[in-house]
Amino acid sequence: MSQPAQPPYPGQPYPQQGQSPLPGQQPGPTGQLILQLRRPWGSMGMITPSVRIDGFPATVQWGRNEFTVPAGPRRVEASASYLWQYGRASDTVPVQPGRQVEVHYTPPVFTMMSGRIGPTPMPAGGKPVLIGLLVVLGLAVLLIILGVVLSSFG
Repeated sequence: MSQPAQPPYPGQPYPQQGQSPLPGQQPGPTGQLILQLRRPWGSMGMITPSVRIDGFPATVQWGRNEFTVPAGPRRVEASASYLWQYGRASDTVPVQPGRQVEVHYTPPVFTMMSGRIGPTPMPAGGKPVLIGLLVVLGLAVLLIILGVVLSSFG
Protein backbone atom coordinates (compact mmCIF):
# COMPACT_ATOMS: atom_id res chain seq x y z
CA MET A 1 0.00 0.00 0.00
CA SER A 2 1.41 3.40 -0.89
CA GLN A 3 1.93 6.04 1.76
CA PRO A 4 0.16 9.41 1.55
CA ALA A 5 2.27 12.34 0.42
CA GLN A 6 3.99 14.03 3.36
CA PRO A 7 4.59 17.77 3.13
CA PRO A 8 7.87 18.96 4.66
CA TYR A 9 5.99 21.11 7.19
CA PRO A 10 2.40 21.27 8.48
CA GLY A 11 -0.09 23.43 6.63
CA GLN A 12 1.55 23.17 3.18
CA PRO A 13 -1.26 22.84 0.63
CA TYR A 14 -1.66 19.76 -1.51
CA PRO A 15 -0.56 20.70 -5.09
CA GLN A 16 -3.22 20.89 -7.81
CA GLN A 17 -2.88 19.53 -11.35
CA GLY A 18 -0.07 21.31 -13.19
CA GLN A 19 1.76 22.32 -10.01
CA SER A 20 5.03 20.70 -9.00
CA PRO A 21 4.67 17.76 -6.60
CA LEU A 22 5.29 18.17 -2.91
CA PRO A 23 8.95 18.13 -1.85
CA GLY A 24 9.66 14.77 -0.26
CA GLN A 25 6.76 13.06 -2.04
CA GLN A 26 7.45 9.39 -2.58
CA PRO A 27 7.98 8.58 -6.27
CA GLY A 28 5.69 5.90 -7.58
CA PRO A 29 2.49 5.33 -9.49
CA THR A 30 -0.02 8.15 -9.43
CA GLY A 31 -3.61 8.75 -10.45
CA GLN A 32 -5.93 11.70 -10.93
CA LEU A 33 -8.34 12.73 -8.18
CA ILE A 34 -11.10 14.92 -9.64
CA LEU A 35 -13.14 16.81 -7.04
CA GLN A 36 -16.43 18.28 -8.18
CA LEU A 37 -17.58 20.78 -5.53
CA ARG A 38 -21.17 21.93 -5.99
CA ARG A 39 -21.81 25.55 -4.96
CA PRO A 40 -24.58 25.79 -2.34
CA TRP A 41 -27.91 27.19 -3.43
CA GLY A 42 -28.22 30.91 -2.69
CA SER A 43 -24.61 31.34 -1.53
CA MET A 44 -23.91 34.46 -3.66
CA GLY A 45 -20.15 33.92 -3.32
CA MET A 46 -20.10 34.22 0.47
CA ILE A 47 -19.44 30.53 1.17
CA THR A 48 -16.03 28.98 0.46
CA PRO A 49 -15.15 25.29 0.12
CA SER A 50 -12.51 23.59 2.24
CA VAL A 51 -10.88 20.26 1.33
CA ARG A 52 -8.25 18.07 2.94
CA ILE A 53 -6.61 15.15 1.13
CA ASP A 54 -5.00 12.62 3.47
CA GLY A 55 -5.24 15.24 6.21
CA PHE A 56 -3.44 17.99 4.27
CA PRO A 57 -5.21 21.16 3.08
CA ALA A 58 -5.91 21.42 -0.64
CA THR A 59 -6.51 24.72 -2.43
CA VAL A 60 -9.91 24.41 -4.12
CA GLN A 61 -12.73 26.44 -5.60
CA TRP A 62 -16.33 25.62 -6.42
CA GLY A 63 -16.52 23.47 -9.53
CA ARG A 64 -13.92 21.06 -10.92
CA ASN A 65 -10.57 20.61 -9.12
CA GLU A 66 -7.87 18.17 -10.29
CA PHE A 67 -5.08 16.65 -8.21
CA THR A 68 -2.33 14.18 -9.10
CA VAL A 69 -2.08 11.90 -6.08
CA PRO A 70 -0.18 8.73 -5.19
CA ALA A 71 -2.13 5.62 -6.16
CA GLY A 72 -3.95 3.87 -3.35
CA PRO A 73 -6.68 4.82 -0.90
CA ARG A 74 -6.95 8.60 -0.38
CA ARG A 75 -8.94 10.16 2.46
CA VAL A 76 -10.94 13.14 1.15
CA GLU A 77 -12.61 15.50 3.64
CA ALA A 78 -14.75 18.43 2.50
CA SER A 79 -16.73 21.16 4.19
CA ALA A 80 -18.10 24.63 3.53
CA SER A 81 -17.27 27.79 5.41
CA TYR A 82 -19.28 30.93 6.03
CA LEU A 83 -18.88 32.18 9.60
CA TRP A 84 -17.81 28.70 10.70
CA GLN A 85 -17.07 25.31 9.16
CA TYR A 86 -20.18 23.25 8.41
CA GLY A 87 -21.38 20.47 6.15
CA ARG A 88 -18.46 18.17 6.89
CA ALA A 89 -18.30 14.99 4.85
CA SER A 90 -15.50 12.51 4.19
CA ASP A 91 -14.82 9.42 2.15
CA THR A 92 -11.94 7.07 1.40
CA VAL A 93 -11.41 7.05 -2.35
CA PRO A 94 -9.47 4.27 -4.16
CA VAL A 95 -7.15 5.88 -6.74
CA GLN A 96 -5.85 3.44 -9.36
CA PRO A 97 -2.43 4.03 -11.02
CA GLY A 98 -2.81 6.04 -14.24
CA ARG A 99 -6.60 6.36 -13.82
CA GLN A 100 -9.00 9.14 -12.89
CA VAL A 101 -11.46 8.91 -10.05
CA GLU A 102 -14.21 11.49 -9.59
CA VAL A 103 -15.61 12.57 -6.23
CA HIS A 104 -18.62 14.89 -5.77
CA TYR A 105 -19.30 17.05 -2.70
CA THR A 106 -22.47 19.01 -1.99
CA PRO A 107 -22.90 21.14 1.13
CA PRO A 108 -26.21 21.04 3.00
CA VAL A 109 -29.02 23.60 2.79
CA PHE A 110 -28.80 24.23 6.57
CA THR A 111 -25.52 24.70 8.43
CA MET A 112 -26.43 22.25 11.19
CA MET A 113 -26.52 19.33 8.77
CA SER A 114 -23.80 17.17 7.20
CA GLY A 115 -22.63 17.58 3.62
CA ARG A 116 -22.70 14.71 1.15
CA ILE A 117 -19.75 13.20 -0.67
CA GLY A 118 -19.62 10.29 -3.11
CA PRO A 119 -18.78 9.01 -6.60
CA THR A 120 -21.84 10.59 -8.27
CA PRO A 121 -23.45 14.04 -8.00
CA MET A 122 -25.03 14.28 -4.56
CA PRO A 123 -28.31 16.04 -3.71
CA ALA A 124 -28.10 18.77 -1.08
CA GLY A 125 -29.12 17.56 2.38
CA GLY A 126 -32.03 19.38 3.99
CA LYS A 127 -34.05 20.23 0.88
CA PRO A 128 -37.20 18.45 2.17
CA VAL A 129 -36.89 20.38 5.45
CA LEU A 130 -36.54 23.67 3.56
CA ILE A 131 -39.54 22.88 1.36
CA GLY A 132 -41.59 21.95 4.44
CA LEU A 133 -40.67 25.20 6.20
CA LEU A 134 -41.55 27.24 3.13
CA VAL A 135 -44.94 25.48 2.80
CA VAL A 136 -45.74 26.11 6.50
CA LEU A 137 -44.68 29.76 6.17
CA GLY A 138 -46.77 30.17 3.00
CA LEU A 139 -49.83 28.65 4.69
CA ALA A 140 -49.37 30.92 7.72
CA VAL A 141 -49.22 34.03 5.49
CA LEU A 142 -52.27 32.81 3.54
CA LEU A 143 -54.25 32.26 6.76
CA ILE A 144 -53.33 35.74 8.03
CA ILE A 145 -54.45 37.34 4.77
CA LEU A 146 -57.65 35.27 4.79
CA GLY A 147 -58.33 36.32 8.41
CA VAL A 148 -57.85 40.01 7.58
CA VAL A 149 -60.14 39.77 4.55
CA LEU A 150 -62.86 37.89 6.45
CA SER A 151 -62.69 40.26 9.43
CA SER A 152 -63.27 43.26 7.14
CA PHE A 153 -66.65 41.76 6.11
CA GLY A 154 -67.71 41.05 9.67
